[in-house]
Amino acid sequence: MSDLRVLHVIGGLSPGGIQSFLKFLLKKSLDENIECDVCSMSPISGAQQLEYSKISANLFECPIRNNYIRFGIEFTRILRAGNYDVVHVHRSSHVMGIPLFLSKRAKVPIRIAHYQNVAGRSQSLVRKSINLLLRPLVMHSATQIVCVSQAVCKTQFSRLISDKFTIINNPAREIPAKTSNLRAQLGIPSNAFVIGNAARFSEAKNQELILNSICLFGDRSDHCILAGEGPRLTELKRGASRLALMNVHFITWQDPISNLFDAIDVFVFPSLWEGFPLTLVEAQSQRVVCLASNIESNLEALSPSYHKWTYPPGDYERLTELIMSAKRDRSQFVPIIEEALTFSEQFSERNVWSKVRSLWYGS
Repeated sequence: MSDLRVLHVIGGLSPGGIQSFLKFLLKKSLDENIECDVCSMSPISGAQQLEYSKISANLFECPIRNNYIRFGIEFTRILRAGNYDVVHVHRSSHVMGIPLFLSKRAKVPIRIAHYQNVAGRSQSLVRKSINLLLRPLVMHSATQIVCVSQAVCKTQFSRLISDKFTIINNPAREIPAKTSNLRAQLGIPSNAFVIGNAARFSEAKNQELILNSICLFGDRSDHCILAGEGPRLTELKRGASRLALMNVHFITWQDPISNLFDAIDVFVFPSLWEGFPLTLVEAQSQRVVCLASNIESNLEALSPSYHKWTYPPGDYERLTELIMSAKRDRSQFVPIIEEALTFSEQFSERNVWSKVRSLWYGS
């Protein structure tokens, strides 16, 4: 019999960083006989139902969009039936204040607001206004506010200071050995210089900067692998074609990601904004040279030895200089790579699970 009952509340179950973190917590909870239910604030597909039913006790669908009253009634029913010790809400907006407020009314003792990303950059004015109005509700209702990085805490709460705040970075996965030779599959010569990136094809990830940089340094014998999926894939392919970049390879997510890391010489991560760039930590753990933009979240995830190798997220000329330097002399990165490997160890699954578990047990 479980000595702790936790309800996880999440915006939706479509694949992403928040969902990966939730799965990590659910699997760890199973190992320790902590009973967890999941409540999605968006509709659940049949495939998601099947996937999450294997790692959670109960899965609830409780949509909130355009019907806050109905959500309140249904969510309160779930709380009363569940008799939870902890409600842990995972979102990137202050809308989480609503389930937290209802949880406080239901006398759930531990109520965690967990922010996984910076405040929305592309929200409408109306959504931004509603989000800002709900922030005091989070402050009033949560017993603990967790942010995935300092940057997330600053953008979500500005200059607010509270003893409720804590930073818990997402954990880096233990990456298994590669299962295939990606260079051979893509027809890339073994002696070619290869740039790589793995991220969702979206505005935030800024892969256009990589294409502009490749075009600038002009060595068409080099290759680039862009791994991911997302709404800007077609636009990026058109951009590569317009720039006559024949050696840019668009591929799907790699599992394990070591297939990609083994195939590239430099991992380029030019994001405009991030919550916490876990892939950057994973690249360092695999001894890959990393060239990332100098946004605050990236700097938190990078070993200090890499900080002088960062660049403004719009400066493709500076990125080009760094890529060319890495191509000319990889030996300069040997001490940096070793320092980065040690740095990445602090983001282990063991350390992160210990911090979350302590919050749940109120210790």
